[in-house]
Amino acid sequence: MLERLLLFLYIFSTCAVTATAQTEYPAIGHITLSDTSNIRSALQLARSLTSTHPDSAYGILANTLSRSEQLQYSFGQGLSWLYKGIIETNRPQLDQAEQSFRKAIRAFEQTAAGRRQLHRAYSNLGNVAFLRGAYDQSLRLQLQAIELGEKYPGDDINYLYSNVAAVLMQTGRGAATVMPYLKKAEAAALKDNNYPALSRIYNNAGLALSLDRLWDSSLVYFHKALKVAREQQVRDMEQMALSNTGIILLQQKKPDTAVNYLEQAVAMDSLATAYTRNRTRAALGMSYLQLHRIAEARPLLKAQFAAAQQSGNLQDLREAYYGMSLLSGKEGKFEEGYRHAWNYIHANDSIAGYEVINNINNLEVKYKTSEKEKKIIQNQLRIAKQERELQRRNNLLILAAAAAVLLGLILLLLRTTQRNRKRILLQRIRNMEQENAIEKLQATIAGEESERSRIARELHDGLSAMVAAAKMNLAVLGRESDTAMRSEVYQNTLDLLDEVGTELRLTAHNMMPTAIAAHSLDEAIANFCNYAAKGKNINIDFQAYGDFGQLPDNYRLTVYRIIQELVNNVVKHAKASSALVQLMLQDGILSVTVEDNGKGMNENTASEGMGMQSIHDRVKSLQGQISFNARTNKGTSVYIEFDLNEGKAAGNT
Repeated sequence: MLERLLLFLYIFSTCAVTATAQTEYPAIGHITLSDTSNIRSALQLARSLTSTHPDSAYGILANTLSRSEQLQYSFGQGLSWLYKGIIETNRPQLDQAEQSFRKAIRAFEQTAAGRRQLHRAYSNLGNVAFLRGAYDQSLRLQLQAIELGEKYPGDDINYLYSNVAAVLMQTGRGAATVMPYLKKAEAAALKDNNYPALSRIYNNAGLALSLDRLWDSSLVYFHKALKVAREQQVRDMEQMALSNTGIILLQQKKPDTAVNYLEQAVAMDSLATAYTRNRTRAALGMSYLQLHRIAEARPLLKAQFAAAQQSGNLQDLREAYYGMSLLSGKEGKFEEGYRHAWNYIHANDSIAGYEVINNINNLEVKYKTSEKEKKIIQNQLRIAKQERELQRRNNLLILAAAAAVLLGLILLLLRTTQRNRKRILLQRIRNMEQENAIEKLQATIAGEESERSRIARELHDGLSAMVAAAKMNLAVLGRESDTAMRSEVYQNTLDLLDEVGTELRLTAHNMMPTAIAAHSLDEAIANFCNYAAKGKNINIDFQAYGDFGQLPDNYRLTVYRIIQELVNNVVKHAKASSALVQLMLQDGILSVTVEDNGKGMNENTASEGMGMQSIHDRVKSLQGQISFNARTNKGTSVYIEFDLNEGKAAGNT
């Protein structure tokens, strides 16, 4: 849960707004808006005040908007609506902000200068969708903003990559998916010496690593963010880094150390937006709660709950319900805590729905594969250009052939050379198309693995914690009532909760094989085979030959998943009494064999069932080969082979 609180805190940047003003500015009535030049100066002033003096900025923008409309100055109207929307987002007034950004888009579309600002309006519109919990819509808008921004080289678009990373982190995607976007953002920020953006990017990199529970690496990035912010006197980013550091320490069960950072962050919260301010204080309240300083935690968590109820934002309510459930438990208000816990579960289900997560995965796959498709199109255009040039040269050489045999030989030589080049380019295109198809498969599988890990974390960190809390509450009830403790219903309920907790842990382990990280591949598979056969009327014999220590991570996880699927099919469907699982690595050839003495199946339909399509996709993603022998009442045998040398060569092209 604290992971989600961290993600909500500091993800989005808007459009590189700087704020250095320290005193209230005069009303716009003292500034003459006689022409477009004066309007642009007033808009610059309003932009600098959006964070520190939003009311003054809002008044200035009302006047710049009115005067721009009088002068039919579309660019001024667009910027006025854009900055108004940013202020309304921070307040938060999300419905008004959405209307402002859409009006900004319509105004920007009227002029060439305005079209260079469209990516900012679309990105901020995506921020509004994010704050509403519409993550698939938010990602679509952010990717659209990147496409618009990349049309104009030299524009500062680092925040767009950072915003895409934000949406992916919110939907459970870890560092492997998110860091490439943040690396692009970092390169752009360093090129432009944009230190506020650089500090924000380092904060987001720390967030991405925290999703994979790489706490030490995460803290390194937060300290880098803090160092840059203090050296460049970027105060709001300093507050951000302090708060993130405190929350990571809180996740590591170090509340005494976390309190120091969070108290410093709260002391600076006048620099933060209402979202940031509420969540920083809520994190401090959670620290106090872990330290059993309930009197100090209570007002902070209740203030967060009141603010969430007032805003009606589903994300805010989810966090607030979780904090209130823990506070109620500490205060002994178990019925109230139970109610808050169920409200948290319902809010979480509404936000993290499967359809939204699936849309996010599909959007990201399309974005990644479109980069490869662009290269294919570029090569096809190059071939067309070469063909036109070849035709022009051929016409000249045909005319000259009548004058000299030598020119005819030159023509032949040129045509042969061009054909060879064309063949080479066409072969490259075919190779790229094949790689593109494989990358789509790999991206889809990566999305499935990410979703498995996310669900496993939900089961382990969410529902398992709720079951444990229910057991604790039931134990307290038993201590308060001897009659209840001796009741058969009471004992049966305790036993049922134990069984539910065990099933949740086993399910989470099966979906996210931590054994892969803790053991070698052969050890992990051996453990899984023992687990699969436990309590079943089947003997599974596992054999391993070779050194699997240097096997690449993508092969290890893919082979583990393939064997997991095949063994589960044998246990569930084959009605076999024995099975053999063999793993062999020799001379760069990795092979997998799974055999059973079960009921088998018809050879013509063997590849259509038992999850074979999923297995075929995983084998294809690593360019492997699969064959099987399945006959009715004569068992089933599956053989899979991967050429590691060929896989490495393909990965380097």
